Amino acid sequence: SKSKASTSSSTPSKASAPPKTSSPSKAAATVVSSSRPTESVPAHYEPEKVPMDVRQEIEKLFHTSYPIHITKDVFDTKADLIKLRRYFHANPELSWQEVQTAKNIASYCESLGLATKKNVGRTGVVAVLHGAHSDGECIALRADMDALPIQEENPHIKYQSRKANVSHACGHDCHMAILLTVARILSGPKYVRQLHGCVKLIFQPAEEGGGGAKFMIDDGVLDADDSQLNCPAVDQVYGLHVWSYLKLGKIVAKSGALMAGSAHFEIRVRGVGGHGAEPKGTSDTVLAITQLCIQLHSIVSRNLSATDCGVVTVGTMRVGAAPNVIAEDGSVTGTIRFLNTAVFELIQQRIQSICRGIELSFGVTVNVEYRSIPYPPTVNHAKNVQYVTDAVHKVFPANENVVVSNLTTMAAEDFSFYLNERPGCYFFVGCGVDEYEGDDAKNMDDGDDKKVKIYAHHTPTFRVDERCLLIGVQIMVNLVMELLSKPKQVNNTAQNEDATDMIQINDFKPNEQIEDKMIGNDS
Repeated sequence: SKSKASTSSSTPSKASAPPKTSSPSKAAATVVSSSRPTESVPAHYEPEKVPMDVRQEIEKLFHTSYPIHITKDVFDTKADLIKLRRYFHANPELSWQEVQTAKNIASYCESLGLATKKNVGRTGVVAVLHGAHSDGECIALRADMDALPIQEENPHIKYQSRKANVSHACGHDCHMAILLTVARILSGPKYVRQLHGCVKLIFQPAEEGGGGAKFMIDDGVLDADDSQLNCPAVDQVYGLHVWSYLKLGKIVAKSGALMAGSAHFEIRVRGVGGHGAEPKGTSDTVLAITQLCIQLHSIVSRNLSATDCGVVTVGTMRVGAAPNVIAEDGSVTGTIRFLNTAVFELIQQRIQSICRGIELSFGVTVNVEYRSIPYPPTVNHAKNVQYVTDAVHKVFPANENVVVSNLTTMAAEDFSFYLNERPGCYFFVGCGVDEYEGDDAKNMDDGDDKKVKIYAHHTPTFRVDERCLLIGVQIMVNLVMELLSKPKQVNNTAQNEDATDMIQINDFKPNEQIEDKMIGNDS
């Protein structure tokens, strides 16, 4: 059994193991047969009422004029939740290197009595929480585990990254802490007794650098597992991302395309070199590449409809070795972003046409190579977005404007691979840091004009308001309890055909690891 952890210190002492946290007793492994008579099922799940003393503590923590409904069970995990997040933050691991992270996650899940499987999709971990009734769906929740090759520059926090040039600069430490705490809450006996079906917890490697979602899918993470995990195929899949561009208390849940698809290209140019004083007889690669870049940047403005969304960015240009030498070889690399395959195909066609024109105009050879498998756009399913929205409104019952439903970003996410296989929803949880930050914040307001400092993702100074952790946990708990508090035949679940904009991009084979897909690493 797990020993209770001291809450007096938030800084982990060892990198080898996360701080131990107090937890509910292990859930009973016995599954009630679906043929057994069941009690009447309520139409909708309603979170427990919060005692007055806890409500006052919540109001003191969030400083809002409107109520925030965090249950006592969730609120009581606050200290341990923050400890988990800070442990992961202090001990980051890069894509495909999440060995210690995965080991600790697996140990935590096993301590809750969950069936756990390791080394899925290389370094991933999958755990399954079985409800007391076997007549429900299988709901998957996903958290990514990997960090970024960025040196953290937050010396004022005690839990700053302990690894040189590696840090959780995108919030994946938050995602892991949230999902582990959701598992802790739901594994409590009073929740297990209400659950029809099971919850599959996916801890995924390499979102930042390797397209880990596709590796997990190829390894069967969405399929039935009758041996080790004893669970059916996944019916629905959900994930969240803390989002520093939104203030605390805002949630983005959008039907349709939430995030762009992406592809990375490299264009190699080879000419004929020579002496800088004798250009005759040469084919100047510098001149060819500069013209190539100019024309590439004309694609969006002159070839796409004004109502279409697409991005072509040249991020690097490498050519020339000396001021008095006409360069023979050079290359450019860049990224394409798109919200539908027609735009992607048009951009690819125009890149090829431009390259052929550069060959004819400057007497060079040009080769285009896509360095990795493209990520599809992240396309949410309408019914699943509504499920998330309902779960959010149970947290913010008096704030109708909490959900932002019209935001689309040209950043990309490999959660899109899951949504191409199963109905689901990916959503953002605002974590912008209040201008008056700190444990003793006294001058906070909660209006839309609230002053928020943006510590951008993928930067050395990335930061989050840790109060977003409780919000993320409560939303996920509400979502699962709503979906699994009744038998499967009662659920009006979304089907694949509800996603009219599902986009499949499976005809590319990666040459190497997929490059970063989030904001900040393309420039």
